Amino acid sequence: MTVQAWVTLTISIPYLLLLTMMSVGWRRVKRVRSGVNLTGTPPSISVVIAVRNEQKNLDDLLEALSRQDYPRDRWEVVVVDDHSGDASKALLDKWEQKQDLPVRVMSLISGEAGKKAALSRGIDATRGELIVTTDADCQMGPQWLASTAHFYQKHQPSLIFGPVLFECSRGNFFTHFQSLELLTLLGTAAGSSSLGHPLFGNAANMAFPRKLLERVDDPFAGSVVSGDDTLLLLKVKKLPHAYVAFNPDLRAKVETPPAQNLKDFWSQRKRWASKSRHYRDFDILGVGLVVLVFNLWLLALLAGSFFHAAFLMPLLMGFLFKSAADSILLIPLTRHFGRPQLWKAFFPAQLVYPFLSTLPALAGQLVGFKWKNRRYHVN
Repeated sequence: MTVQAWVTLTISIPYLLLLTMMSVGWRRVKRVRSGVNLTGTPPSISVVIAVRNEQKNLDDLLEALSRQDYPRDRWEVVVVDDHSGDASKALLDKWEQKQDLPVRVMSLISGEAGKKAALSRGIDATRGELIVTTDADCQMGPQWLASTAHFYQKHQPSLIFGPVLFECSRGNFFTHFQSLELLTLLGTAAGSSSLGHPLFGNAANMAFPRKLLERVDDPFAGSVVSGDDTLLLLKVKKLPHAYVAFNPDLRAKVETPPAQNLKDFWSQRKRWASKSRHYRDFDILGVGLVVLVFNLWLLALLAGSFFHAAFLMPLLMGFLFKSAADSILLIPLTRHFGRPQLWKAFFPAQLVYPFLSTLPALAGQLVGFKWKNRRYHVN
């Protein structure tokens, strides 16, 4: 066996073990009983949404929220406008005047800006026992709040994450690739939480009791542009007698549109990666190192194969290991969420994934990004 083959084997085994562990964790999560039937007095809920230039999405979001099957006197929606340059604020004001939805609209003042500032301002104005966050471009079913509240009542976690999926109405490869990637992240988030070592979550479907804020200083790490979800998770991990849980109930899912083009995808992934420089968590750093080294090695083998045939067999080994490891996690996830159509993109996605994941992640550590018509530098 060549040196390249030995290195490939050595690097592949940790990756295979990692995905196997996440699959075991996901199977534990799936066994958690979930429902929508509440006992006693339902918890009061405040849904907080930060908005900037979301005119095209707000009607669909607020319509979905207006259809929630939850006692009307036990929940509210607080939307905070972050200096939108389109008609978002005017549209929100119209919804506030309607009787279809218990919504309050706020605006950030001069000197305040960004999603984290908007979330903090909105939460300060809420009254609910349970704070729920989502994004303006999300859609949810009518039992979204009921499922989240039931999970909170039954398990009393310190922080809850629910499923976030990409819409798959468009059947092109780019959409399916992103959906597979997000499913892998979802499975890793869910599996790691059930194993007692949560890695990350998604604020597009996040909930926590108000009393948590009394135990966490600067919950969203306001000095960092991105990462309101994972950075909060890391603070919760350090608290005694606190734990992070994942609600697998299909009724608790939200859907959001994927990036429409490579430019938007690149910018989004750079933004996601930019927050990782602030991680000081052994679990995340260890997992990130395993994934990064494995993908960098595949890229190195691919580059080497253009110059020497000795790299071809180790390259094939690496991709087979990766496909097997990813399948272990993705098979139960695609079944649970009813996304079998994604498998037709699986093998092509394996070929491009090292490029479309590793390169933006590295760029996110080195250069800034543009988000919501604002330019951010790496901080």
